[in-house]
Amino acid sequence: MPPTYFYVILFIIVSIPIRAQVTSEALGYYEDALRFSEFDLYGSARTQGLAGAQTALGADLGSVYSNPAVIALFRKSTLSISPSLNLLSTNSEFQGTSTNNTKLNPSVNSMGLVLSFQKKDYEGGLWQGGNFSISLTQLNNFQNRLRYQGENNQNSLTNTFIERANGIPVETLETELDQIESLEALAYFTFLINPVVGDSLNRYFSFTQNERLQQEETINRKGSRNVWNFTYGGNLADRFYFGLGVGVDIIQYESENKYQEKVLGNQPKILEEFVLEDRLQVQGTGINFSVGFIARPFYFLRVGTSITSPSYYSLQENYSTSVVANYNDFILSNGDTLRQKVAETLPGTFKYRLLNPWRASMGLALFIGKRGFITGDIEYIAYNDMTLRDENSLTFQADNEVISKIYQPTLNYRLAGELRLKDFRLRGGYAWYQAPIKEEYLDIDLSRQYITIGVGLRLPNYFLDFALINNTFSQIESPYTLSDSSEPQIVIKNNFWRTVFTFGYYF
Repeated sequence: MPPTYFYVILFIIVSIPIRAQVTSEALGYYEDALRFSEFDLYGSARTQGLAGAQTALGADLGSVYSNPAVIALFRKSTLSISPSLNLLSTNSEFQGTSTNNTKLNPSVNSMGLVLSFQKKDYEGGLWQGGNFSISLTQLNNFQNRLRYQGENNQNSLTNTFIERANGIPVETLETELDQIESLEALAYFTFLINPVVGDSLNRYFSFTQNERLQQEETINRKGSRNVWNFTYGGNLADRFYFGLGVGVDIIQYESENKYQEKVLGNQPKILEEFVLEDRLQVQGTGINFSVGFIARPFYFLRVGTSITSPSYYSLQENYSTSVVANYNDFILSNGDTLRQKVAETLPGTFKYRLLNPWRASMGLALFIGKRGFITGDIEYIAYNDMTLRDENSLTFQADNEVISKIYQPTLNYRLAGELRLKDFRLRGGYAWYQAPIKEEYLDIDLSRQYITIGVGLRLPNYFLDFALINNTFSQIESPYTLSDSSEPQIVIKNNFWRTVFTFGYYF
């Protein structure tokens, strides 16, 4: 088992918007399982300009992760790279106060190399040859900046500290004086919670009780989830295409949270304010396998399907938390004057494993001569099959029960089209991603929608593509949790814009 302080992350990580507490034993890692398993719209500018509807199309490195059979449709060796610029805009609503934040983030959405070993057009036979590719695709971008603030006279983060400490003798907390590991000890040594003198039940109180508080938090997230794909695709008579792929998933995630409570009003007060800062880093690597097919029964029709195994991740997180509390010259029982207390937990490390969901997709593409096409995809992702594990088989038992209870398989829909004007391409698409949480546990709609447009240029030796993507979705944050589920909730509306540019070279 990890140290007691391990549970502090429960109060800082993104909270799922459920109406009631699902279980008191869950550590909150079911939320991380979802964070590290969800997919954004990914790939090249062509793929994203078509809202990701690429299962049946082919010949695009940006869609290798969706269907490895797309590699079999390349006729030439190809090198491409797709940088992007992301504008992240959020609006947070808390207790009637609205707060806006923006963040600009550059990234590389995809890049890769295809080596083609296809036969020449004049060569016949059933076997037309095969292609091999190495590509890097960004599946999800964790970059974001959130901030909210508002007044609260109902509860405080110190209520959470009290709930955790009640029943623990003071002598037990004081054993952590030189090496603070637990959340309740961190609060105790900064005087945010204090023992009720002479109470046989070992209960605690705080100076924030019955006070009007200004609460605010800034959350800054960084990192991404990327996958290296090694893919082989084969071509049978230019009618049937298959692909096999191995993916190496890489997760890098950082979160720095600064939470503050300030006591309002002009009345005499003991505690002025306190600030809690939490730092979390997660790194991990996983592996998955995929197989896909594309059939062309008629010149104007393509049908594609693929299935991707779960990725089995090995993850390590590093974390620490500090508190700075400022007091109004309060005289302690020993005569000392309390002005400021500062304490920090020991840095911690925890290793665990995650099995993320398997997924399958099916798509159709209808070609209108050489004028363009219309294409659509349906994707199935089994989020309720996610599993957490570590050396102790009981550590994640409650979290895995929550996963199977509140998460559900999802269906994602994508529809797009392309108009061809000689060497130019005009594209547009729409995608809707179903919320992975069951409706009975939701207070708001957590589905995602993408609206995309794109343009492209095809020349004998190179190609250029550009796409503009708008992604809108909502989420809920809570800075802490309480046993009666009365903790504050902040509704956050996200409106993300992304521009993607792809340059490719044929050789």
